[in-house]
Amino acid sequence: MIIKITMKKYLSCRKLIVLTLCLIITFCGCSYNSKKDTSAINNGLTFSTESYPDDVKELKYIRDKMIRTNLVEYVKNKTEREETFKNTLSSESYSLVGWVNYKYPNLSEKEKLIKQIHLLEYIRRVNIDITPEGQFFMLVDEYSQYDDFVKYKKRIDLRDYKSKDVAIEREKFIKDNKEEFTKFISGK
Repeated sequence: MIIKITMKKYLSCRKLIVLTLCLIITFCGCSYNSKKDTSAINNGLTFSTESYPDDVKELKYIRDKMIRTNLVEYVKNKTEREETFKNTLSSESYSLVGWVNYKYPNLSEKEKLIKQIHLLEYIRRVNIDITPEGQFFMLVDEYSQYDDFVKYKKRIDLRDYKSKDVAIEREKFIKDNKEEFTKFISGK
């Protein structure tokens, strides 16, 4: 049975990003299901930290402000906004703080805050709302690493998040450079 799907009609930008992530994960074989996998992959950062402040309090302020800015834009109900803010900062594995603590246990507090801010910057760049449920931050983290790799390889043309054709090309590029990408995210 052939199912004909019109991409323009049925897939929003968010669905396209999630679909692309799923395809990349499938093709690259990236899996973060076990504790062994998460501790073995990426004990370092895949981006430069030079532009971030050194003060932990200032980093927390920047992180909280970025979260609140995103929530004001996407969540109109004030009570729901505050609940989402608290969930984003909780230590549960589905939250921003919980995911970074789980995935990057060897980072210092400052580096963890920088990683959280980096993920929030990515969320802002692709223009999606924060959803601290399920595997949202895991997917954001993985996709931001793809983005860091594309930037590292100076393929800025693959950083357009609105184009379906660019998403397909980015997926192919990651698949074709699977070994180098794996080394890049593991810091080796």
